[in-house]
Amino acid sequence: MESKQYRVKAVFFDELKDKSFDIKYSLREEVTESDIINALLHKHLKEISEKDVLTYFKDVLKKEI
Repeated sequence: MESKQYRVKAVFFDELKDKSFDIKYSLREEVTESDIINALLHKHLKEISEKDVLTYFKDVLKKEI
């Protein structure tokens, strides 16, 4: 399976670590942050729209396009 590195904004680090810990505890299995990100993409990538990206730009990056 091919993989590629992407950057994750620092604003998401704490929430990602917390979610990773919660899932590890619940499953009692080793789960990495990249597993969480890939599961998130698997679940939502097909549904994301231009409006969602613009909302991200405005709310997180504080910029308008």
